[in-house]
Amino acid sequence: AARLDVSSGGAFRIAGKVTSPRIDAKGFILEEVAASVDAAPDELVAHIDRGRYAGGEAQGIVRIASLAQKPRVFTIALEGKQLSIERFFADLKLAGTGLSGAADLTIALRFPEEAGIEHANGGGTLEIRPGPAASLVRGRHGLPTGGGGPLSLVDGRIGFEGVTLRFPQTTVDLAGGLRIGHWQPDFDFELSSKDLTEVDRLFQNIVAATGGRPDPLGLGGTGVANGHLGGAWGDP
Repeated sequence: AARLDVSSGGAFRIAGKVTSPRIDAKGFILEEVAASVDAAPDELVAHIDRGRYAGGEAQGIVRIASLAQKPRVFTIALEGKQLSIERFFADLKLAGTGLSGAADLTIALRFPEEAGIEHANGGGTLEIRPGPAASLVRGRHGLPTGGGGPLSLVDGRIGFEGVTLRFPQTTVDLAGGLRIGHWQPDFDFELSSKDLTEVDRLFQNIVAATGGRPDPLGLGGTGVANGHLGGAWGDP
């Protein structure tokens, strides 16, 4: 339902409710979306009252400044709760990573229309709570995954400086990021493990998720390591 008001001078105002069972946002599927929209020549504001993504829930606000003239600037603030990490990676064409965790995410970003979201700036936070030791894909190793930290967003690159991932026997500190739209790894990492067979299982999951043959590395014992993960997920 919507309401349209037009003044004698030609200015308009539109207010209404929007619902959709399914929205494809560049490969990320949003379900059961309900939003309220208020539009006038100087701006449009959409309140996302509810939506579902990756098994969790999402809410937020989208603001478009200056509908009547360019440049239009988009400002987006989103909050997600209980988002499945493994389902998120599946949307990046990496099904079955075994990363079993539920993420709470807040992020705010801003970008001009002509540049697109691939050049947005902003920041946010990420908090992950471990899930069960089970993967969504049969035959993969389930790895309870927790951790989190602050997120930065500079020219479309999501920065993970200060983000830590915690597995039952392993801790990984990350510095680096992912570029929106490309989603390929560009991380420095420091790893400390009380049981390197856990790292071996994670490696096998990622190889299998990229379509490779998940042969074990034969790792065992304890260890520390650091390095850089770049290139493509299937050929780092």
